[in-house]
Amino acid sequence: MTNKTLFFACLLFLISCKKSDEYSAPKVVVNTIDNVVNDMTGLHEAPPFGVPLTYTWQAGPRIGLGNNPGSFTAMLPWGQIFETEPGNTSTNMRVEIRSLRAYYLNNKTNKWTLWTYAQRPTGLHTSQDLAVEDNKPADIHTLPESVSVAMKDGYNFYLLTPLRVTINKADIGGVFITVQARLILADASKPDDLDAANLMLSAGGDYWLNLTAPGDNYNNNGDIAIGKFKRLTRDWKAFNMHTLTSDQIRNNPPPLE
Repeated sequence: MTNKTLFFACLLFLISCKKSDEYSAPKVVVNTIDNVVNDMTGLHEAPPFGVPLTYTWQAGPRIGLGNNPGSFTAMLPWGQIFETEPGNTSTNMRVEIRSLRAYYLNNKTNKWTLWTYAQRPTGLHTSQDLAVEDNKPADIHTLPESVSVAMKDGYNFYLLTPLRVTINKADIGGVFITVQARLILADASKPDDLDAANLMLSAGGDYWLNLTAPGDNYNNNGDIAIGKFKRLTRDWKAFNMHTLTSDQIRNNPPPLE
């Protein structure tokens, strides 16, 4: 074998190794079917601050209207970020959020169908005192594949897709809503106090009277279900809500991207 032939043989070997390495690189999986199931069972990881004991979702996840929207003709997926005891004492923290998605299990095809999604959700602050309707605009930064939001003292953060979507109640055999989030530093040059955040997120969704009906003390909307509150950490987590039994959703799992 000549030196030139040997050179090209080695070059082809290196190229093939590089392609093989790229092809076999493991994909980071954020969500799993076990996670989806667990997010509608048991208790919240901690009580959400400010939610009275009289609220049926104060202690754990639960199904509301479920697969039966009644006279409602639209829906909106959301997530909610609450503090838990002893409160958020981090001063150098933001919450990064991505991929808020809502699916329904189509009765006609028995397949999961995407209703709506926002790779970069929007949102606003809501009062920790749920008895008071007091909303504030949020400090939201747009990132390449996500958004980040700063928390506000005395307020929760309510994240959602920008628009509601029309539904056909005859098609709904199940509902699945998922979103991903993590804690990040607001300023990398300042001390890291993310462990003092004490924040949790829960996924959920509402049926609405129509695409434009205003909020009216829950006369124009009602929740589909509310998922488990889980602590936000430095790592990406998926937060889920669904309206099926554990066996039903295991036997026909939704998309987990």
